[in-house]
Amino acid sequence: MRIYQAGTGMVAEARKKDGLFVCGPQGGNKISDEKTFASIQAAASFLCGNKTWGIRMNPEWDLVFRNIVIDRDN
Repeated sequence: MRIYQAGTGMVAEARKKDGLFVCGPQGGNKISDEKTFASIQAAASFLCGNKTWGIRMNPEWDLVFRNIVIDRDN
């Protein structure tokens, strides 16, 4: 599975320090606002149920909310 932003090349990756995928709400950019997930599948499921949340993506570690693609076949 892969989560990415269409047209930008940004891809959701696990945080280097602990291997967790990081989601955050729109308007919240604090560590206390984050929800973390041990698997990309769990993060994808959460995003599908929480449309106002985004996921951290590299290469810039931005919190991305728009044009998120969940590619379950990769």
